[in-house]
Amino acid sequence: RLRGGPGSKAPTPMASIRRAFSAALLLLQAWTAHAAMYCGDDNCYELLGVERGEADVAAFKKAYRKLSLQWHPDKNSENKEEATAKFQKIAMAYEVLSGTEMKDAYDYFLDHPEETMYNKMRYYKAAYQPQTPLWAVLLGFAAVVTLGQMYHWNER
Repeated sequence: RLRGGPGSKAPTPMASIRRAFSAALLLLQAWTAHAAMYCGDDNCYELLGVERGEADVAAFKKAYRKLSLQWHPDKNSENKEEATAKFQKIAMAYEVLSGTEMKDAYDYFLDHPEETMYNKMRYYKAAYQPQTPLWAVLLGFAAVVTLGQMYHWNER
């Protein structure tokens, strides 16, 4: 008998692949449903208590320092859980608004909420772009290769 044919109880390879793919999609959907962009359901400007049009980096920094001192979990020992949650939201709002590329992406997100895929692309580009310039990576790689060659020639 062929494996997976009529009368066989073993699952076919295609059925196993379909089942694994379906499970992977369910896990991906569950993970992306909980992944929050920017400040989640909250408005980052409202969390810091600054107006959107008139705020600059100095205003964000001043508001962040004031609120972080007020809501730091070490200063609120009687309601530590609430203070920790609020402190994390304030820190996330400051992280979003302090960088120019992330702030521009967030402002576009507020102005165009219907462009879901484009907003996700801008968020992930701003949040996960490499911080090290390409020239530094290439220079470091060339230095490592050069040192390896020098070591090899000295061992001969």
